[in-house]
Amino acid sequence: MRSMRIDIDGGLRLFVDVDGLALVPEASMMVERPTVVLLHGGPGSDHSWFKSSPVGVSDLAQVVYYDHRGNGRSDRGSSEDWTLDVWADDVVRLCDTLGIERPIVLGESFGGMVAQRYLARHPGHPAGVVLACTAPRLDLDLVAATFERLGGPRAADAARAFWTEGPVAILDYLEHCMPLYSVEAGDDAVLGRVVMNLEVMAHFQTGEQMEMDLAPGLAAATCPVLVVGGEMDPVCPIEMSEEIVAALVDADVTFERVPGASHDDARSSATPAIRAHIFVYEASEARDLSAALGRHLADAFAQLREVRTLRQRQVDIGLGFGVDVLFAQRNAIFQLLDVFFGHRVGHSVVRLLFRVFQLRRRCLHFAAAGLEFVVLAEHLAELASELRVFTRVGVEVLSILGNILLLIRRDT
Repeated sequence: MRSMRIDIDGGLRLFVDVDGLALVPEASMMVERPTVVLLHGGPGSDHSWFKSSPVGVSDLAQVVYYDHRGNGRSDRGSSEDWTLDVWADDVVRLCDTLGIERPIVLGESFGGMVAQRYLARHPGHPAGVVLACTAPRLDLDLVAATFERLGGPRAADAARAFWTEGPVAILDYLEHCMPLYSVEAGDDAVLGRVVMNLEVMAHFQTGEQMEMDLAPGLAAATCPVLVVGGEMDPVCPIEMSEEIVAALVDADVTFERVPGASHDDARSSATPAIRAHIFVYEASEARDLSAALGRHLADAFAQLREVRTLRQRQVDIGLGFGVDVLFAQRNAIFQLLDVFFGHRVGHSVVRLLFRVFQLRRRCLHFAAAGLEFVVLAEHLAELASELRVFTRVGVEVLSILGNILLLIRRDT
């Protein structure tokens, strides 16, 4: 793990830790792993909560920890920028600075509020989002009632005071409410590791949080979203998770409702669902890629039929002609193969594409074969710009493509 301070906005530096490799060796290639960006709770807290209670995905993905501006070890900046809009935009600024494309963003508690605003303002940026133990708005009556149900009247009074008055009422809150954040006894040392900024806490709690309503913005989300909520969470009650799910009208939503879990328990209990969610974005990308490939192939074959009708002649081609065509269009095919060897491609997509190469065996009678293969090769070459995120390539498929490449180069 490596920590650093990253300038994301004209001298404003965020504290960042990166855990794990982005590229890992697998067989004869380097495979790109997804990147998970963690948005911590608070505000006025830091990323150390995630290290005290790890998300449990570092064996599957590269994990990026950071402190929001004004929080933890990051630069304070101006209090005017301690807003959900700025914190949401900082996710994009940080990813741009680090060269991260299509991240999976996990926001917990306050970090989940930032993630909700991020989804609203940048719906096309993430590959997937996890909203854990968070809320789209502050329903103080519901929060107080849940604290009273779990901890009695003193917990309810302390919660109502803290969420309206801010840090000035924190001592009673720590005594009566914090123990209810987890079902099992928590580790007192966790809070001692946090670099606190009570000023940013007060700024948000007594300001923007009082009036925020994030649900309408969630209608913009289209990526896979996992919502995690604990049924015994008094801070962000399960009803708030239900509101989030209802607001994600166009997203691919999974709701992980965790029984017997509170605010600090639910996310760790939902680790299997979070691990599974990491691969959801790959399926989404594969569907998009398959659709794009299908469109290009449909266009190519439509032009083949049109040329055959116009020319009204047929030519006989065999395997030998297929090799000649591959040789003639070697530049376009080199480009496509280079993309395959440099990225991860799903088996299904590779098989679909390989059927195009087998076209030379099946197409024994069609018009203007040379011109038609040129058109087909041009469409295939265009696919190179669309291939971004891929699944693993089997060694057997690589061997097949490699043999084709060697055949072309041998005949050059």
